[in-house]
Amino acid sequence: MTQPVSSHRERRILAVTVGLGPIWFLVYVLIAAPGFLEPLGDPAVAVGGIPLGWILIVAAAGLSVAAAVAIERSNGNRWLGLVVLLLVFPALFLVVIGPAIVLIAKNLGSG
Repeated sequence: MTQPVSSHRERRILAVTVGLGPIWFLVYVLIAAPGFLEPLGDPAVAVGGIPLGWILIVAAAGLSVAAAVAIERSNGNRWLGLVVLLLVFPALFLVVIGPAIVLIAKNLGSG
């Protein structure tokens, strides 16, 4: 059985590494493969004049920040697992699949 995260310092480290993981991945992709995220700024697929990709990235960032705050304030491993499942994984999904979502929406709208 794993030991619960006990100190505030340990929770803060977890919040920065795990909770903000999707943001770290986004920064890595921006540096390693900037063309991968190019569809996110396509104005052809917009919601209220804002490109859909930007909305997806803001949603992912919001989920990541919420996860970091929840992890920092948590007091047990079950809560940490729930936060990762409900906030971190969806945020990472939006970052990884976001360009494909925009391209699919663009192709569906043009036909």
